[in-house]
Amino acid sequence: MAYKNKTWSTRISRLQAHWHYSWGLKMQPTRPAGVEFVPMFWGKWTINNDKQINYIKDLADSGDIN
Repeated sequence: MAYKNKTWSTRISRLQAHWHYSWGLKMQPTRPAGVEFVPMFWGKWTINNDKQINYIKDLADSGDIN
């Protein structure tokens, strides 16, 4: 079946996913409403500075992650 709109967020919407990740810590700027972002950590070495920790805390404070 061919879809006219093949953007990432519309594909996720069609899957009716409840969460997604981006192979890293950064959240995609476009995402369907109601789909939680789960940051991916590649081991303890990926959280190695306050900037990364604060980024994750900010996502949690804004409600983008739980």
